[in-house]
Amino acid sequence: MALFRSYLPFAACLLATASLLHAQQLPREPLSEIQAGQSGVDIMEDVAENWRGDLAAAGLSLRGENGGSDIFLLLTDKDLKKKTERYIGRDGNDGAHSVGVAMDGRWLLAGYSSKPSAKSPARSSYFGGRDGWLLLLSEDGHTEQEFILGTPENDEFTNAFSLADGGYLLAGISGNAAWALRLDASGKAVWDKKIQHLGLATGVRSAALANGKHLWLTGSVREKKKERLWTACLDVLSGQVVFEKSFPKVQAITGHDIAMLDEHTMGITGLAKTKQGRQDGYLLRLSTNGEVKSWHTFGGQENDLLRQLLRLHNGRLCFSGRSKSFQRGSRRDRAWVLLYGEEGTALEERYYGSKTNDEGNSVLQCSNGSLILAGFSGQNLLKAEQAYLLKLTQSARTHPPSEPLIIETGQVFYHNGVHVEPGTRTFIPVFLQNLSKEGLTGLRLKVEAGGDFASPVPIDEAMLPVLPGKSRKLFGLPLFVGENENPGPHVFKLQIFHGQRAISDEIVFNVQVGSEVVPRLSMSALLLSDGGKQPTVRVTARNDGNGTAHGVSLFIGATEQVRVPGELYLGDIPPGEKRTKDILVKRLMPGDALLKVRVSDARFLHESVVEVSLSDHQEESLIATEESKPTKDQLAVIWLSPNPDQFERPEIIWHDDEISISVKVVSNKAIERRHFCIEINGQPCSGGVKMDEVKLRGTKYSRTFQQKIPLREGVNTLQAVVSNAVGRRQTEPLQIIYSPRKPNLHIISIGVPNVDLKYTVNDAAEFARSLTSWQSGREVFQTVFTDTLLSDQE
Repeated sequence: MALFRSYLPFAACLLATASLLHAQQLPREPLSEIQAGQSGVDIMEDVAENWRGDLAAAGLSLRGENGGSDIFLLLTDKDLKKKTERYIGRDGNDGAHSVGVAMDGRWLLAGYSSKPSAKSPARSSYFGGRDGWLLLLSEDGHTEQEFILGTPENDEFTNAFSLADGGYLLAGISGNAAWALRLDASGKAVWDKKIQHLGLATGVRSAALANGKHLWLTGSVREKKKERLWTACLDVLSGQVVFEKSFPKVQAITGHDIAMLDEHTMGITGLAKTKQGRQDGYLLRLSTNGEVKSWHTFGGQENDLLRQLLRLHNGRLCFSGRSKSFQRGSRRDRAWVLLYGEEGTALEERYYGSKTNDEGNSVLQCSNGSLILAGFSGQNLLKAEQAYLLKLTQSARTHPPSEPLIIETGQVFYHNGVHVEPGTRTFIPVFLQNLSKEGLTGLRLKVEAGGDFASPVPIDEAMLPVLPGKSRKLFGLPLFVGENENPGPHVFKLQIFHGQRAISDEIVFNVQVGSEVVPRLSMSALLLSDGGKQPTVRVTARNDGNGTAHGVSLFIGATEQVRVPGELYLGDIPPGEKRTKDILVKRLMPGDALLKVRVSDARFLHESVVEVSLSDHQEESLIATEESKPTKDQLAVIWLSPNPDQFERPEIIWHDDEISISVKVVSNKAIERRHFCIEINGQPCSGGVKMDEVKLRGTKYSRTFQQKIPLREGVNTLQAVVSNAVGRRQTEPLQIIYSPRKPNLHIISIGVPNVDLKYTVNDAAEFARSLTSWQSGREVFQTVFTDTLLSDQE
């Protein structure tokens, strides 16, 4: 066994040995293995597990089936029973550096593809001689989608991450620059970043997504044919570089892998050089702001290299790579696997291989806790390197957590933003947090129908990745929708299980299948002349949607010249039907008047507004609807929520410290967010409000504005103001009286009768009376509840 560079006292070794009695141990020989590839040179670069518990290993085959080199893909189960073996590529040189699982459950491959020959129809999709290649494969390995991205330089992807919004985060190399970019679900670039540290050639070998907020890169910079370790951190949303730095070449030459060790620490491993000129592996711990927390090197008397770093469920670290230190003076490598303790102690190492070169490029801890090593072996001399998977350990059984897991879901992803079509798939993001210190394996997510009439569930259950203690993970739950599913919302519920035990709350979510079934209300108004004294306005409300509008009412407001009923009930309006109502208008004084009519369903989710002008001499005329553009400049502003017409008093009593207001604006000129503001307590809003505080819906001629307004105690006067090309209009002032709810006071006064303590009963009773009398007349609390326990029985 090789000597560790960080020498350990004898007592520490004893503790490490004792701890192994309660943890997985690395066997001297693999428990099982599978060799794959028949082309002569087949190398596995990475391995991953999907929601079904199947494994995918991907890498490179130098003599592929399609000409040049190809991506080599191997699919197995956890027991390493082969399912599929494929070569993916065109007639140029192609390869894969990493394999993962997309949010919708498909395999996600990142690598490169060379421009094919002129006879290939795909040639026009390429940008240069070699481009970055992102592939999405079905669970059985068939290519379903690809993205080719690049520049005239040679480009490649080293890593790919699937995001909750359906997009992707990619890292790699573009020419002499480190390269990172974010794509939306359609493959369009959201941002694209290239980095050359101090103007030097900079390359990425690995990337990690930390807390969903930062993309970490590691690799090397080259100066005068010498390399040194480099790392960078980018903001996921904007692509801006948070920081980047390089390290002296006496510390490390390259970073081969980077991983998140805990919420505040990143770990990097790779290749370092000793003072004697030998190669070692290392572990560099960095804080999330890039400061070095610790540095350890690993190796023996010969050259060694660590390629991957993995945090296990029990908090320990597992490394894989290659080493010549299994034998003094060795000229060949063996696969090298190392376990490293939480306390900074090296626990165990093993070498696996043959009499020729062997490497362990990637190590995976499966959902059941077993360890799988991917790499290649040269033991078959006639075939040179041959890809393999080694099963190193059996499953690791864990106890249920001491605290329930916290589970949250994001929004179901829809490719069209509205619904999922029958016969297709989508996903829902799931966030899982382990508050206990115990790491967990063997987690399953179960899905059940959430209603009596729900269709069959889109997926029964999914295997979840291992979850270390005090950690949080995001993963995607794939959702499959059958060809014959009925359109409409489908309700489901999900829950996390450890064995047969539920260890999380139940979460309910909806999946909208097919076109959304909703009503769509619109209106038209006809003014009927009645001598000018008591005109009648005939309003027709129509439902142009595909769902019934329930509890529809008309809400009417008018200027001071006339009086109208505040509300008229229309009832339910099925799809394609209409309801007509006559509004009797009583004129109070001469002059032109304005009538505003709003139609809305019972929940105020679907509505439409129309405006009617009344003049002293108006004859029968057709009034423009919201859908038709008025011939005369118009701008109308009306309160939707809170609606002053629905309150008995002019003032509205409110008990919360903020109120959500909703205002409808209709005009024949464009209405934008900047045209709207709320005047609070008479203060002008010339400066406007922050744009993200105002939400709006509708078309540019008919908008609904929504905003949350903080309230001060007492009277708050609100007035909505709109100024566009027509001019300035405002609503009538709305008075909100904020009266905070008073808390309740619960008093429990305990007096224990005891011969060793004097006056305990009297003191307890007096304490309760004093608090009750203090409250009397002050109205500090809404209600005071008093309970005294003064006897042995109590």
